[in-house]
Amino acid sequence: MAVNISQIPAPRVPLVDVQTNTVSREWFIWFNNIYVITGDGSGITAVANGGTGLGIIPTNGQLLIGNGTGYTLGTLTAGTGISVTNGAGSISLANTAPDQVISLTGEGATIITGTYPNFTINSSEVLTWLSM
Repeated sequence: MAVNISQIPAPRVPLVDVQTNTVSREWFIWFNNIYVITGDGSGITAVANGGTGLGIIPTNGQLLIGNGTGYTLGTLTAGTGISVTNGAGSISLANTAPDQVISLTGEGATIITGTYPNFTINSSEVLTWLSM
């Protein structure tokens, strides 16, 4: 049973009933019904009330993904050169691209240093400009 209430007014009576020295009947009913108004009786809090609308526990690596009307549980997908490892409370991404081969052709002394993907190229070649 869905309930559409945007604001729940608090009772306008004292919290403690002076005759019984316990929580007043009105406040007891108000406190007892707070959880009923935020759900539909299924134990799942709707997106409109601040919940996910889902009633399942995510598996390792699952994330809440917006789907236009609420949420879906999904995992990241590996792509070219990227691996994804899902763990309990964690997701690890790694670069799995193969080593890159660089070939330079020159007539002088050229030095390449570094590790993929960052290289430094130093050359002591003398360049001659031809003017036309």
